[in-house]
Parts: sequence; structure tokens; C-alpha cells
Amino acid sequence: MQELMRKKYSNFLSEQDISYLYDTLVVSDKYHVLKTKNEVVDKIINKLKLDFDFTVKEESYFKIEQTSQEGHDWHIDTGSNNHMMWCELGGTILLKADYQGGKTYYKEDNKVVEVERSIGDLCAHKSDVEHKVDPTTGNRQVFLIFI
Repeated sequence: MQELMRKKYSNFLSEQDISYLYDTLVVSDKYHVLKTKNEVVDKIINKLKLDFDFTVKEESYFKIEQTSQEGHDWHIDTGSNNHMMWCELGGTILLKADYQGGKTYYKEDNKVVEVERSIGDLCAHKSDVEHKVDPTTGNRQVFLIFI
């Protein structure tokens, strides 16, 4: 069986889950190690364990991020300078969708694939899967997790 490289979990987080994240985290560049107890983060990790093989490490972290107007050009989650070589799995959940642009794309078999996303959808991928987010205007906020 071929190893799963990416997966989208539609409507994964409820409005209540998203409110809990906003109540327990701040929108910033500050990140939280996965050892920080958070019931919604535990829910995400437990779901990902069903489909992906990974180990939570000391460096693993999560945060809520405001998407920059420039978006994120093509990249992999081990980092452009290999500064996150420990990362096995990345994931994002769209939390706010009051914006224009900000489409998510993956490269698969030399093809570019757009992923349709709604609030609460969890998109997860192995760290070596190339992906990008288009430039955006407005208020696009995502929950990020790197394991």
C-alpha cells in the first residue's frame, strides 16, 4: 500500500473548536510546543495518527497565524534552509475566511492541484510535499501545526 502523502478532512473543526483555539491561543508569530495541553490540538493529533506515521518531537509546534499579503511561495515544511529537518508532517486549518485570494496548491506528479478549503477544514501533508498559498487581501487566519 502506498504511503499517504496528503489528506483533507472537511469540516473537521466545529465553530466551538475554533472559538476554543481563539480563547486559548493568540494570533501571532509566537508558537506553542505540542507538549502544551490543548484539547483541540489533541483532537487534531489523534485524527492525524489514524492516517499518518509521525512522532511528536521536542521541536514540534502549533500556532494561529495571520496569512501575509504575499502568501507563501512554493515550499516544503522542512524549511527553505533546512531549518526544520525534524518536521515529518504539516497541517493547516482555515479559521477565518474574510479575504480574497489565499488559495492553497500542492504539486503532485508534476501537476499543480488546487485544494478547495472552507472554515474548519484540516489539510495535512508529509513535510516533503511541495505546496503554496496565493497572495491574499483581507483577514485570512489559519491554525498551523508542524510535527
